[in-house]
Amino acid sequence: MRRVRAAVAEQTTIAPIAPWYAGMNPEQCAAIGHDEGPLVLYASAGSGKTACVVRRIARLVTERGIAGERILAVTFSKKAADEMNHRVTALGVTTARVGTWHSLCLQILKDGTKWAAWKVDDKDRAKVLLKEILGFRHMDWKKADLRSIRAFITICKANAWTAMDDGAQELARERFGVVDARRACEAFARLDAFCEAEGLLTFDDFLVFAWRYLAGSEEARRKWAGKWDYLVQDECQDASPVQCMIAELLARDHRNYMVVGDFQHSLYSFRGASPETIINFERDWSAKRIAMTRNYRSGSAIVQAANAVIEKAELHLPEPMTAERGVAGSIKI
Repeated sequence: MRRVRAAVAEQTTIAPIAPWYAGMNPEQCAAIGHDEGPLVLYASAGSGKTACVVRRIARLVTERGIAGERILAVTFSKKAADEMNHRVTALGVTTARVGTWHSLCLQILKDGTKWAAWKVDDKDRAKVLLKEILGFRHMDWKKADLRSIRAFITICKANAWTAMDDGAQELARERFGVVDARRACEAFARLDAFCEAEGLLTFDDFLVFAWRYLAGSEEARRKWAGKWDYLVQDECQDASPVQCMIAELLARDHRNYMVVGDFQHSLYSFRGASPETIINFERDWSAKRIAMTRNYRSGSAIVQAANAVIEKAELHLPEPMTAERGVAGSIKI
């Protein structure tokens, strides 16, 4: 069974006047007090992750004198981004750039790139195009499964693969067999060509095209990387490879890169996410590590049941969660 070595939170010396540490446990204080350099924060469910993130941002601004607009925070969903932005604003930081990966990448693309004039595919026109491609007017692939082909294309784009890349062709063979792998890649290539002809920007392409733009031009990369001195990446366990590739391009120079997540709670492998991402970050960036395993949300019965499930997983931290609410709670079956 694979395990990640135990993470020991570092104790911090906290000034009595520092309000950001009030009511925080030692692990949370270590995260809030981190100044510069790469940091990986393993945050179990209910451990106060968002409170740490927003307090750290507020402390950097108020105590370190970092301008709010020099801090970039990205997370997975709009709901999570709105919550984080609300809480950061409530702490007096109104200029930090807090949002989703998609909103950030669209902002990049709209800034004078060749995709700036393309229409956002908010009506899922690409689905209709793909259906037409698979149909009798184009490929006449009668046994094609639209949902499976779309899922295949999504994973390819999560890895920034084109239809011609080895990764895409290998994935197609795994999913569709040798014969239909060629058809799947052809459908992928045709869809890209149709979207380009119509100037249609899909949500997957927000990320792919932003990465291509930044990776293909050092001038563009420096321009966008130079906007921020700190990067906070939330829900890293659900990040796709292309998101992490974009983050590396933006954080490469300053290296003040903090990733937050719980690889025991990864949900989006079907979209190309991998829990290995957050684990590899510690190694690849020589990052400081802090683990928060105290659960303030659930009763002890629920936490114990969760620990029993997690213990059987292939990938998990050796430390179990501990219940801090002081109530037992109950589980109904």
